[in-house]
Amino acid sequence: MHDIEKAIEFFKEKEDLHEGKRGKETFFYKNTRNVKIRILCTGMDFYCESETRKQYRWSDFVKQNDATPYKKKNEWLAVKDQTQSTGEQCDLLYTLFQKWEEFSSSSEITQRPDTKAKDKKKSFEYVYESAGTVGKFNGNADEFLEENILGEVNGEKIKIPYVASWAVWSDDFHGKVEDIREELDANTILLAENISQRIEDPWTNFHGTRSGDSRLRCACEANCKGAYITDLIKNLNDADGRAVEKYFKSEAGERLRESTLQMFIREIELLMACGLIKKDRSLYIVLLGKPAKECFLMLKKEVMTELGKYFDTIVFGEVDHYSYTCNTKEKYKDYFTELFSQMKKANHGDIVKNPRYS
Repeated sequence: MHDIEKAIEFFKEKEDLHEGKRGKETFFYKNTRNVKIRILCTGMDFYCESETRKQYRWSDFVKQNDATPYKKKNEWLAVKDQTQSTGEQCDLLYTLFQKWEEFSSSSEITQRPDTKAKDKKKSFEYVYESAGTVGKFNGNADEFLEENILGEVNGEKIKIPYVASWAVWSDDFHGKVEDIREELDANTILLAENISQRIEDPWTNFHGTRSGDSRLRCACEANCKGAYITDLIKNLNDADGRAVEKYFKSEAGERLRESTLQMFIREIELLMACGLIKKDRSLYIVLLGKPAKECFLMLKKEVMTELGKYFDTIVFGEVDHYSYTCNTKEKYKDYFTELFSQMKKANHGDIVKNPRYS
């Protein structure tokens, strides 16, 4: 390699490496928002940040004595080196790529899918098959939730442990509901729109190491410890919530709306069947973020009709999504506190507005 153009071609050809443009700069990313290599007209930047916002120094990746680190306003560590020749920069880019692959595959990085598919509609394909009736509870919640599926999407069986989690953050919890049953309160449900990345392990949804997840943890531990957390739309892996909302509300999204409703009602019925939701108590459903609220509103009437058979009082609330960066942990916790205070005073069927706008 002898020039920046060849370096750009090198990165373009790498599998799963995506090119972006912003002004005069070219940057590349590999299914992660926290590691970036940027090529500018004046030189090259290497950005890196862990999910816990730990600052990584240049020397952690490449030993370059003349590289000068500096902080950006968003606390990402950036390193800029304009002292080398173009050829040296290209060689450094190659070394960076190797180091970067190591880092981006580590457990500290949360992967996310590429949401810039050429045909965006393909990400919304949803072939749903109903699961039928709820099976008889066998006395063990873990076995029951593994045996009973919510339905099938594109031939894949959808089970509660792989689409949800609990507002419990404990080293003692190793994926067994029966181990923490006394801590659980599934009569409070936190409902987001859809997953942004595939969930591989049971009960790990919403339990990443990103700053947003830590905001959610702080808010839940202060207000609704043990609550049930899930997504409204199951098995739709897309990080672009607004695009999902637009499709969900469109004429083309009718089938998705119908299957989403069926799956959500069955989810509640399964949790009731094994005693994790109590019929003799009120049901509180908190909608996390505007897209989740907008999608849910299209189903609210049917949800009230179906769940009204079991509960005398169902109250809804809306709050910012936990990834919303304008909220500190303390602010987000306070919004939750105010929200739950108002929800407990609300009437059957009410939707309590987002406290941030009150």
